[in-house]
Amino acid sequence: MANKTTTRSRFRRGKEWSYLELDLLLNKCGVWLALNGVRRNGAVVNIMPNCVECIVIFLSCLRFGISYAPLPFDAKDLDIKKMRY
Repeated sequence: MANKTTTRSRFRRGKEWSYLELDLLLNKCGVWLALNGVRRNGAVVNIMPNCVECIVIFLSCLRFGISYAPLPFDAKDLDIKKMRY
């Protein structure tokens, strides 16, 4: 089994995180979500272009039992208003 502190994961050119660093980042994101009122069985809608931050938010939501709904970053207000809560 790989050592969490030495195995590195590359998300984009020049940016690497160890699995331990990623684990800590996911926990920080989960705490931030909780501080902003998002709890287990809650939902997050994400409107961002594809990026590493989207992956972190997605994995954090998975970890903490939060539904994750990505929308295209060019979604229009009308598209968003059509969503059901």
